[in-house]
Amino acid sequence: MAGAGIPQERGKSDETCLGEFQRHGLFLAEAIECAAEEADSARASGAAAPPASEPLLLRLAPTMIKRIQFSYKPQHIALISSGLVPLIPLLKQADLGDRLLLHDGRPLPFPQSASFANQFRTLLADLLAGTVARAKETC
Repeated sequence: MAGAGIPQERGKSDETCLGEFQRHGLFLAEAIECAAEEADSARASGAAAPPASEPLLLRLAPTMIKRIQFSYKPQHIALISSGLVPLIPLLKQADLGDRLLLHDGRPLPFPQSASFANQFRTLLADLLAGTVARAKETC
């Protein structure tokens, strides 16, 4: 919440905070949220476990991309963490590349400190402003 510039109030439930976040036009999804569903589905179907050499992120990417395309349908996708670099070509292959908000072609760095949170907000606002400006030019 603080990283998005939304004041936090003590005692608010997670659901209330998420609602406030969404009222500001933001949506947050974790790449790993598909992991539990995939594991449950595999157990239920009796499927074999995927090879340990295949990174979890890449194994879960197809499920996450389908969720982005058919459930979330976001106008913009901001990858936040350098660990998400492998998703960039996959999102581009899924025709989601024009929605990606990247900094110098890479995911935005995760704001790990309060001092970096302001820089993060500015960077994200600049990326969004540039996207809006480009959209106006094409109209």
